[in-house]
Amino acid sequence: MAAIYQEQISSVMMAERVEFAKVLTKLEKGDVLVFTSLSRVARPMVHMVKIEAAVAKEGATIQILDMNTDTSTRAGRLTFNMFASIAQFKRENMLERQKVGIAAAKEEGKYTGRVPTAQAKAAQVLKLYHKGLTKEDIAKTCEIAVASIYRIAKANKTQIDAAGVHSHQRQRAAL
Repeated sequence: MAAIYQEQISSVMMAERVEFAKVLTKLEKGDVLVFTSLSRVARPMVHMVKIEAAVAKEGATIQILDMNTDTSTRAGRLTFNMFASIAQFKRENMLERQKVGIAAAKEEGKYTGRVPTAQAKAAQVLKLYHKGLTKEDIAKTCEIAVASIYRIAKANKTQIDAAGVHSHQRQRAAL
């Protein structure tokens, strides 16, 4: 019986590919692992080789639809490995061009990077924090992550304890 696993995540971040990890644990002899394109398998050649070896170890094969490649044959494995090398080469070239482009844009003052969304709300976060709200309430009110509350507090040299209360407020309450 065929099973379909889907995930929408970069093939670069292998550790975050939960569905892909599930597939690898369920492979059996004779299974065919199908990908729409080589770039969906992995990006670095090292990962592709490890994936192909893990799949082969279970007696399964990989099929790449857009290249009409199947690792069940010697020629298919050769094609898979050649295109995997080319894919890694293309990615490295793209990243190098991107780096050069960003450096040039920065030099011209046209590139400032992503706008820090949570840091833009620092004043509001600190105001709510000084009012005694918990970090969870602040996060909910400001629509940011709790971790951002800690980063803002650290950047502003404000201590937040586990309960989300100022250290000096806790001391006053104990008096």
